[in-house]
Amino acid sequence: MTDFLPLFPLKLVVYPGESLNLHIFEPRYKQLIRECEENNITFGIPGFINSEVMNFGTEMELLSVEKRYDSGEIDIKTRGLDIFKIKEYYRVTPNKLYAGADIERLENSNEKDLELNEAILNNLSELYSVLNVKKPIPKNGHSF
Repeated sequence: MTDFLPLFPLKLVVYPGESLNLHIFEPRYKQLIRECEENNITFGIPGFINSEVMNFGTEMELLSVEKRYDSGEIDIKTRGLDIFKIKEYYRVTPNKLYAGADIERLENSNEKDLELNEAILNNLSELYSVLNVKKPIPKNGHSF
């Protein structure tokens, strides 16, 4: 089953359960966040790497608007919910300023697969290096 999700592509990876604070200043994302507030909807953050939107992302919920500036800019708090796969990407959503996609929500299993976890850590380490992300990652597959 596919659902439509407004998108906010960023040069980062957000995980389910992770908190993310954002400063919103572009008109398209101010519109998106306003609609999240008014309609209690979620949005997605897919990775944006080498000028390309990645096929996977994390669905986000708006927790709060922390500050509104006279310029219209806003500071928000969000939290990652679930992982999704983009089935059909729309660079601009009809009648909106922001991008969107038809997505498929993916199951997020908490069962540990140590071999898979080690592979994920290796790939994550490489991704962080490429994106110049200075954030700690688990030392081994047992710790997440």
